[in-house]
Amino acid sequence: MINDNKVSIIIPVYNERRYLNKCIDSILNQTYKNIEVIIVDDGSDKDVAEECDRIASDDNRVRVLHKTNEGLSAARISGINMATGEWIMFADDDDLIIDDAVEKLVSGLSDDVEISTGMRIDLVEADNYYAEHINDKSNPVYETITGVEACELIPNDIDGKIITPLWGKIYRKEFLSKIDLCKYKEQCPTIFFEDLLMTPILLAEAKRVRILRKVIYVHREVATSISRARKMGPYYYEQIASGDILLDYCDSHSLSKHYDYSLVMYYKILSRTYCLIREGNISDEKKEKIKKKIISQYKKWKKEYFRCSDNIARKMAMVGFGICPNLWGNLVYYTYFKHRG
Repeated sequence: MINDNKVSIIIPVYNERRYLNKCIDSILNQTYKNIEVIIVDDGSDKDVAEECDRIASDDNRVRVLHKTNEGLSAARISGINMATGEWIMFADDDDLIIDDAVEKLVSGLSDDVEISTGMRIDLVEADNYYAEHINDKSNPVYETITGVEACELIPNDIDGKIITPLWGKIYRKEFLSKIDLCKYKEQCPTIFFEDLLMTPILLAEAKRVRILRKVIYVHREVATSISRARKMGPYYYEQIASGDILLDYCDSHSLSKHYDYSLVMYYKILSRTYCLIREGNISDEKKEKIKKKIISQYKKWKKEYFRCSDNIARKMAMVGFGICPNLWGNLVYYTYFKHRG
């Protein structure tokens, strides 16, 4: 049984300090004290880098790694390499962690559990929720299942909001060390270690996963975040490759539920990127190259998509895309995306 193992909490930071101190305070105020906090400064401006150092000077459990900017995935990997804890946890620099989260995630784990995960809540007013629930000491319900079973929960976990993100969990470091976390860096240099690609793979590779049915992680919804902003860039372009990788993985590992779910999600990504690529700050030549790749991927997975999708409207839309991608892209962009601003 796990007693007092150290938990290393990794927080990548890049030129954002609005909520950083609140995030760090919510971690340092954990009821579980055997933690280290690793702030990975991913090439931030001088004032943000200095703020990271100031935070570290106030508590000897905080360490700072200053590095050149390589993106969130590389920052997380750097944090793992620096960590000295038996368990690894990730947090975003604008989020909050309920004060007994780590204690609840660590308490009573058996030796075969390699990931322990709790529930999250996504809010614009994250501070209000945190203040109201910080003293909630109710006893949660636990469930321990196989990693494959946890992965197959993702398609039906929209309301529970437990599984999908890399954060809100603790990972046994020994387990992570057995997996090539940089395997897909060449195809996806920016997002090779982010949620959509790696969470299903990590879950499926784990022997056992314990699920804590209690909100422990307060995710702050920020309109300017990469995943919420409509600005085209590597985060979206690389999903063309990462989605293809994940589908091949699910197929080869017989993850049927997640395979079907990923197919539907993948076609949403392909069609969205095809429509919005005109807003990307890249050359026309590169835009055409990406559009050709999208069409190629559409053809590769087309048969399987039409098999698993039960949305008639989306199927019809994809038929239209297949007939004339450019006309379809213009029509959808100007009647849907452009209209919504």
